[in-house]
Amino acid sequence: MTGLTFRKSTTNLYRCGILWAVILALLWCCSEGDPPATVSGGAGKNLRLIIKWPGDDLASKQDLELRDKIEQRLLENKVGKLVRSGTGMGWMDIVLEVNDPKRARALIEATVKSIAPEANFDIQAGK
Repeated sequence: MTGLTFRKSTTNLYRCGILWAVILALLWCCSEGDPPATVSGGAGKNLRLIIKWPGDDLASKQDLELRDKIEQRLLENKVGKLVRSGTGMGWMDIVLEVNDPKRARALIEATVKSIAPEANFDIQAGK
């Protein structure tokens, strides 16, 4: 083996090691079954709807369509301004910036119950 071949081989092994480290880090981060615990924003200004399902599977196409339908209805009813929506393993969420948290909470609950009556959900206030 020449010096040049050895250096290329060592470089490739180094790159593979970095690639594996990145893959393992992503898998470890994505394996978390619970959604993040906090919602950024001013106290009481953000509400976060979290919809959970058994297990730690990623959201299916039907789950994402359901979330989009709920999100669309909340925006149509002017419940608040969309901050973000996301999904994880065993959950998906919608975060809204609201002016009246009490009113918004009631509207979110009614919307979810009308679109997905069997959904297991929680509404969290921003911290």
